[in-house]
Amino acid sequence: MIASDQSGLYTDAGTNPAKGYRSYSARKEPCTLRIFSRGHPLRSGIRLQTLRYQITASGVQMDLVNLFEESGGIAFDGQELHFPEMEAANVIYYFATSVPIRAIEMLQREIVRTDSFINLRILPTVTTRKTGLAIQQVGSTVDFDQIYQSIFALYDLIYPVSAHISPFHEEAMVSAIPILKQLMHPDNWSSPTYMPSTRELSADQYALFMRWADQTTAGVKKTD
Repeated sequence: MIASDQSGLYTDAGTNPAKGYRSYSARKEPCTLRIFSRGHPLRSGIRLQTLRYQITASGVQMDLVNLFEESGGIAFDGQELHFPEMEAANVIYYFATSVPIRAIEMLQREIVRTDSFINLRILPTVTTRKTGLAIQQVGSTVDFDQIYQSIFALYDLIYPVSAHISPFHEEAMVSAIPILKQLMHPDNWSSPTYMPSTRELSADQYALFMRWADQTTAGVKKTD
């Protein structure tokens, strides 16, 4: 049995894999491989094949990767895993002693049968549609259109029912700033109330939202 307590991972594109991943909370932790034989941790190493299925902006790819190159291709129980994460993607890593898999349908069946996989979500460095600039390059003043296009447009498209709970327009968002700041705060990561529920909120998206929220709140107070 090949498993990990951190089978669902989140990180930002371009970050150092050695610093760990978000899994159970906003605090990063290492991803540890567990290998069992007849219910007991495997004391010796084993040669594992790793199949990577990844979806990126440029398309879909399925290939074999060697995550155990530093240990001579041998995997050990308790070994810390580091995944290459330069590009934004949704990636599944499937582990097996042999991988005769050539189609996604076969991979899906194997995942259900063995549960020997890790899902890594690499969140992108987002550019705003309005300016074409990376969020870090956006000027000090942030308007709602930048917030919508950079963060909420995706959820408005994919999860339209969310608009019935928190409408994706400026007036509703401004009035909801206090609760949104609580729900989107990293300390709320492990709570079912975290927003967005898919946890696909990158560090720069959160920073941009907080800049807009603080500026908007300050502006409302001055108007009052």
